[in-house]
Amino acid sequence: MESSPQTEHLIRNSKRQNLVVFGIAESSACATPEALAAHVQSLLFEDVPSSAAPLVSCAYRLGKWKVAQKKPRAVLVELTTVSAKHRAFKASSRLRASRIRLDEDLTTLIRALPNLLRPS
Repeated sequence: MESSPQTEHLIRNSKRQNLVVFGIAESSACATPEALAAHVQSLLFEDVPSSAAPLVSCAYRLGKWKVAQKKPRAVLVELTTVSAKHRAFKASSRLRASRIRLDEDLTTLIRALPNLLRPS
């Protein structure tokens, strides 16, 4: 699927506040998007008091759950600001000890770019 540069720019702009979080265990306590968002908020932003405005606006699991699946599904997290995304990346070294990894929400074109640049 080929997209125009303007479309690619709009998609990239809409994803700039998003993170993809890997390693958050599947549990019944995080079954709803609201509960998952609260859990991700507590993981990423421990230093923010609970009375402050939330930095995570939405969070939901990617893909369908399969019974035989051993790894937990990734979580797409929509943050309120880009600065919140930078704060989350600063906390990523602390999260690596619990096997939680953060990644940017990239567009399909940006994800394919390293494969295009590799010599054949």
